[in-house]
Amino acid sequence: MCQLADTLEALMFADRRPTTWEAVRADWQAREQDVWRAHYQDRGFDSWVAWRDVYVRDFGLADRVWTVERLEHPLESVPGFFVGAFQGWRRYYPEGKTAASFSDIARHPEIRQNTGVRYWLDHIPERTQMIVFRCGEEIVVRDGTHRCAAMAVSAVDGIPFSSEVEAAVAEFSPGEHELFLRAVDQLFAKHVDSH
Repeated sequence: MCQLADTLEALMFADRRPTTWEAVRADWQAREQDVWRAHYQDRGFDSWVAWRDVYVRDFGLADRVWTVERLEHPLESVPGFFVGAFQGWRRYYPEGKTAASFSDIARHPEIRQNTGVRYWLDHIPERTQMIVFRCGEEIVVRDGTHRCAAMAVSAVDGIPFSSEVEAAVAEFSPGEHELFLRAVDQLFAKHVDSH
């Protein structure tokens, strides 16, 4: 597992405000429902809610403390975040690794051809919000992986990426580190998604 030295200090959150799971879920659904419809229907789910409820249950998202935090310097912090343990990202991991940071995958020679990453490099949003889990100083992205990969590529390649970036943050206690690892590491992942 890679170490994320000084991740929280590098984030330099400009503000932190409480939010609710209901608000996080509504924003998440609005961002994803139409974009991923064919994906979840191909996997036998009749709705976005049915598809995502697997993660909601597995990680106890409805019962977590949630905040929304603005990242002051996303091109410095996001590359140090872990990529969620989604099967589709594994091919970009360094050889032999079961977990990777966005900095790791930004160095993969094929990441720039990923259609989602390419889209976000070509269409930088004025504002964006991702969903992350935080356990101590470790952070994993659960929604917004293509946007974060684009930010990491921008950082590695020296390409400007001017966007106001916020994170909806779910806290995991140190006693939940094994559960947190299921979101980070392919070896620990109970439900591995293919996107």
